[in-house]
Amino acid sequence: MSPEETLRRVIEILEKHKIPYTLTGSVAASYHGRPRATHDADLVIDPTPQQLDQLVADLDAAAFYVDGAGARAALEQRRQFNAIDTQ
Repeated sequence: MSPEETLRRVIEILEKHKIPYTLTGSVAASYHGRPRATHDADLVIDPTPQQLDQLVADLDAAAFYVDGAGARAALEQRRQFNAIDTQ
């Protein structure tokens, strides 16, 4: 699966749960400026605790690795967490 398809899957889940998001990092920089060699996508999200739980469950069902407890702690501390595509 291409990085673009993976990103599309994540964005579909975010939109399904009406979670506000912004695309940042190397993908955004490549789109708006100079291409970069990394293939990770950085998304800034602003979910409620309930939306976050739904997001984690849907990402897990879509074969992403997400540490649910780490995601909840990240929300409380306004920090980052990772979702890793295992495919």
